[in-house]
Amino acid sequence: MLKLHDFCNRATRRLERASAMLAAGDGRTITDIAFAVGFNDSAFFTRCFRRRYGASPSQWRQGSHPS
Repeated sequence: MLKLHDFCNRATRRLERASAMLAAGDGRTITDIAFAVGFNDSAFFTRCFRRRYGASPSQWRQGSHPS
């Protein structure tokens, strides 16, 4: 059984990978990145990303995010 702490760590690592992919600007869509890091729903990915980083994935990609 997956413990809550482990679940949160996995989610954090997935969001960290996604933030790096968004910053890389390789032309992938946000949905492609969400699926690539293990999210099955791009809207849920966007909500999680905004909670973690204080900016939407598109804002992050454009460099408009809090430091």
